[in-house]
Amino acid sequence: MERIYEPNPKHKLGASGDGPPRWFPDSATLCPSEIDMQLAQTLLSNAIEGKDDAHPDKKALYTIHEGAFFKAYKHNDDGDESEDGDETWHGYPVLPCDVPQQIPSRILRQFRDAGLLTNASYKKLLGSAR
Repeated sequence: MERIYEPNPKHKLGASGDGPPRWFPDSATLCPSEIDMQLAQTLLSNAIEGKDDAHPDKKALYTIHEGAFFKAYKHNDDGDESEDGDETWHGYPVLPCDVPQQIPSRILRQFRDAGLLTNASYKKLLGSAR
């Protein structure tokens, strides 16, 4: 099963899609402009799967790129899969102030162990992480 990145217009400028009346992108969680479709797909493909404590009924994926954290959800946890079993996902950046609440400590530990997060940053984030 392959993970397929599909931009969500709430988080990616220029993505197509209809929102509710008076819909506007959430400027707090817009992806940086340098995250193009190819890089987004690479980040998604290499993301770590984990339980989302904020939404226990959903599976989440976590990644880090150049010091920024990203979280991804399947578009539809009720079976948004292609005929060949691929899943479509969208992601968004996690605000630095929200990392301790949005990224589980076990995921932060995996980032540290993989050399993607310094030990000092890991310890600082754990000060208020679960």
